[in-house]
Amino acid sequence: MSDSDKIIEINIKALDTPAGPVPTIEAIKEIIGSLNLLNDEMIKNKENINNEVLKIMESVERELKSLKKLLAEETISFSALKESVSAIQDKIEKSVKKDQNNYDRLEKSINELNETVKNFENNLESKIYAILRKIIKPKSKTE
Repeated sequence: MSDSDKIIEINIKALDTPAGPVPTIEAIKEIIGSLNLLNDEMIKNKENINNEVLKIMESVERELKSLKKLLAEETISFSALKESVSAIQDKIEKSVKKDQNNYDRLEKSINELNETVKNFENNLESKIYAILRKIIKPKSKTE
């Protein structure tokens, strides 16, 4: 048994009567005194348990406040991160759009340049044929 365990011993003295044994007044007082001791111990235990529960509840409340604060900070951080990601996404979309526009203009310029080269080539070819025709004249039948 531990130190906090107590043993209560009740000695009940009874008087023999024709109806059977009857406890004496002192025995009844001893029973009542023992029950009062038991009641006092129960009240003390209840108070100890209540105090421990209150301590635990206070600790839980402190932890809960810490968790609420941490959650609020994380929520704020998450919101800021979400805004940053959104801003980066917007920049990427603008850059892609700009690059697409640049690519489209470059492709158009290349097509125009190819068309110009073809025209130049055709004109050059025509002029070369014209010059060659002038240089190489067909021999006439009279010569």
